[in-house]
Amino acid sequence: DLFRAPQKRQALLWKNLPLSWAKEGEQLCALCALKRLWPTLFAQEVKGITGKEQVRRFVVSTHTMALVRDLVKANVSELPKALEAELRNGERVAMPARFARERSTDLDMLARVPALLDAVRNDEDERCRIESKLKAWLGRNPEAYYGLILFDGDKMGAWLQGNEPFARLKFEDCWHTQVKNAVQEKARQCPELRRYLEEHRPPSPARHAAISAALNSFALHLARYAVEEAHHGKLLYAGGDDVMAMVPVAELLSCMRLLRLLYAGHVPDDVSLPEGIHRVANGFVHIHGRLLRVMGERATASAGAVVAHHMTPLGRVLNQLRDAEKQAKSLGGRDAFSIRVLKRSGGAVATVARWFRTSPLDGDTLPEHPSVLLEELASVLGGKLLSRRAVYHVLAQLERLPDRTLVGDRMSAMLEAVLTRQFMRQFQSPEDNKEKERIRRLASRIAELSCAVAQGTEAEWLKGFLSVAEFLGREGRMGDGHE
Repeated sequence: DLFRAPQKRQALLWKNLPLSWAKEGEQLCALCALKRLWPTLFAQEVKGITGKEQVRRFVVSTHTMALVRDLVKANVSELPKALEAELRNGERVAMPARFARERSTDLDMLARVPALLDAVRNDEDERCRIESKLKAWLGRNPEAYYGLILFDGDKMGAWLQGNEPFARLKFEDCWHTQVKNAVQEKARQCPELRRYLEEHRPPSPARHAAISAALNSFALHLARYAVEEAHHGKLLYAGGDDVMAMVPVAELLSCMRLLRLLYAGHVPDDVSLPEGIHRVANGFVHIHGRLLRVMGERATASAGAVVAHHMTPLGRVLNQLRDAEKQAKSLGGRDAFSIRVLKRSGGAVATVARWFRTSPLDGDTLPEHPSVLLEELASVLGGKLLSRRAVYHVLAQLERLPDRTLVGDRMSAMLEAVLTRQFMRQFQSPEDNKEKERIRRLASRIAELSCAVAQGTEAEWLKGFLSVAEFLGREGRMGDGHE
């Protein structure tokens, strides 16, 4: 058997195992088999120790995460009786923490929906029948996409070594304001003291202890809050400046941005925070009655995110996620985010941009916060004011634009004209002058941002930005949905 292809082997052991342990035709080595079976064996051991009849693994599946936003809004009292009977005969699955708190009274029934869909996944007729019933109940097709986030602090080595300008502090910047003012007053008469104050403080054990404490606060408290309390996500890993999380597609942008804000402890102008955080400023976060020190406003972080269908092989999704995170640091120049959308049909779209209007890493200033503008555009496209067809028409016209070298400084005006024309053509409330002006201004802001972010490749960058926003706004994921 060992010399045959896996599909042709006659080994009965692998054929008789449950599909959750080994898929059809799959045969694992000792190490892979141990990794696959360990959670189940551990659950059985806990069951024997506690004496409980049911001890399940707490694993939030990708399919469950995709369905969370639909189930949050679901009305169990309107559940069809036939569908309710099928759900009661099925199993429950683990749900995200915030969902379990918000829907505690209906949790037993709602937690059976993902399991029912998974049970009929390989039977196309049954799957279509169940999905049709769910669509009638939910008012839309069940969501099939979820988001993964990989978050990483920038230049941690430089922070620990203190060998780059952004990571270095002068002695006078390390003191209390009153002490600093008193010493500066004396330094006016003492050149040696003045030179001392302007010297950079060398790295010390105290500096390393402060960085360690800041990273512990972020990993142990703030990352979990951002993912599992402020959003309906599941924190997969948090250690130091590294975070991996799974979130619903509709909450992807806001969750990524909140992680970045809490990591630095600084909130730029025109950026809002969710309820529950009392204050974020000066490198500190006041939350749940605790004041936590974090890395400070000079610290930056980058994140990669992937939106994928729940049936897409996880190995492929993770490879794309790591590439997206690297792209945020390379193409984005750090302090940036990268989002890739892997469509079930095989296509993919992506966008890379800085988080906010300004960055501690350089002196460049953008006209807009890219992460905020992307979320705003997605919400508009997911609402009733602007049809998503506007994006398709803009993409078609961008293909016909003349080369950048031929138009020079007129590129911004050309992009604004294209966006404004198509947005106005697809505007759904022509009698609402206030909203019309808002959409017109939105087109102008997007054109201006594209010219500031991608000088020389504005059209290409704009294609990715619009395509990602269109997908995030599709199927009522964001906004109030199209009629």
